[in-house]
Amino acid sequence: MKRPDRAPSSFRLSAVRGLVLLRHGGLKLVRPLHRNGHMALRQTSNGSCLECCRLRGLRDDVKAKSRESWKLRSQRQYEIFKERVARNPEAYLGKRRENYERNREKILGRQRDNYKRNPDPWLKSSRNRKARKKGADGTHSLKDIGRILKQQSSKCAYCKIELKNKYHVDHIVPLARGGTNWPNNLQILCATCNLQKKDQDPIDFARRKGRLL
Repeated sequence: MKRPDRAPSSFRLSAVRGLVLLRHGGLKLVRPLHRNGHMALRQTSNGSCLECCRLRGLRDDVKAKSRESWKLRSQRQYEIFKERVARNPEAYLGKRRENYERNREKILGRQRDNYKRNPDPWLKSSRNRKARKKGADGTHSLKDIGRILKQQSSKCAYCKIELKNKYHVDHIVPLARGGTNWPNNLQILCATCNLQKKDQDPIDFARRKGRLL
């Protein structure tokens, strides 16, 4: 590789290390080439090479260690947050109410945009919340819904119509009849079948649809 040309006057020559340095915004450019074969941008605080840090961050073991450190830090921050709320829950709820009233239109607009862009998380949370209110046992996630949809080959469990991206998540045994909210009590239906089924017994509804004798 061609050696860099003569450094401009804005560079400072270090006679001790034989390096040309340019300090700018907390970084310094080091010439000639780094020992690993790349031009070295270094932090002025600790002298660490940014390119070496980037390459090190691509290693799987470093990624795993970073993820674990992030999880521990997030868990600790969450514990601190819960302790703070537990000490004075009224103050926390009061601040949330004040913030909601002050930015109500902005918050509702953002929620509407998020729902239009990706309704699945909102619908999942709504189903789990309704199940808790009715005293039903269990919960489910988006991964569970995706697995059930794949098992049904993206078809309605009753009429076998292709669902594509429009489907309803139904409790096989309705919550009103003591059904649970666990994934093994869920099925994917088209809108027509789900609205017809409502809270009927699954066997009776299957007979009306001609699926059982």
